[in-house]
Amino acid sequence: CHQATRAERPDRSAVFAALVDEEAGLCATGARFGHAHVVERVAALSGGRLTVAEIEDLATEFLRTELVVRLAPLVASGQRKPPEWCTREHRQLEDRVLGALSELQHRTDPGLHAEHVEAAVVRSLAGLGGDQQAAVRLLCGPGAGVRVVLAPAGHGKTALTATAAGAMTAAGRPVVALATTNKAVAELRSVSLDASTIARFRLDDVPLAPGTVVIIDEVSQVSTRDAHAVLAAVSATPGAVLWCLGDDDQGRPVQPGGLAAELRRL
Repeated sequence: CHQATRAERPDRSAVFAALVDEEAGLCATGARFGHAHVVERVAALSGGRLTVAEIEDLATEFLRTELVVRLAPLVASGQRKPPEWCTREHRQLEDRVLGALSELQHRTDPGLHAEHVEAAVVRSLAGLGGDQQAAVRLLCGPGAGVRVVLAPAGHGKTALTATAAGAMTAAGRPVVALATTNKAVAELRSVSLDASTIARFRLDDVPLAPGTVVIIDEVSQVSTRDAHAVLAAVSATPGAVLWCLGDDDQGRPVQPGGLAAELRRL
């Protein structure tokens, strides 16, 4: 009555598809992986139906496919590191993020007239300090299509952002504020900003109006996939600009991402 049935061997193509799956694959929580990570994941997917040798052979075969890209080591570090790979899909996603960021760097935005910016600073009820006022002028003045304000928590980024956004709104430019968490969205809304999560922004997929100012708060928590969705929308909108705020030493995204570190490098 309880005769054991022979378990079917896992299908090679199904295993490889699971390894590169966007939500649960090797790059679902980290952008880089080594041979050991692949072996571990293949072993889990096999469910005891493959031998150790078969698992290792399948992992090696996977790393030889066009589904992955082997990454060049950082020679300047002077340290020997084991080889690392990335899925081809995620590596291409990173390239698209960098491309959109570069496009915005070279986009010129006229900003607001200086007197309008100064009037907004004077009207601010937050009592902005000198560094905050300088940040407001940077955000609202002429310059590139992407502006960045990085500072530790408690340095008044939300207050200065509300002042700068108010100046833009008074000048007739639409402002959209985004964050990854509902808590951060609530903080943005507490200063009268029209805010929503990036997940909602991606789901709604509503085109931005020309000249829109898009604000990303807590940029260190933004994954590469979310960054691409926002950057692509801004790049595709005539006259749109992107403001990024946060602290690259603060929280990290659940999914792989490094937008804050790249912004600091730039």
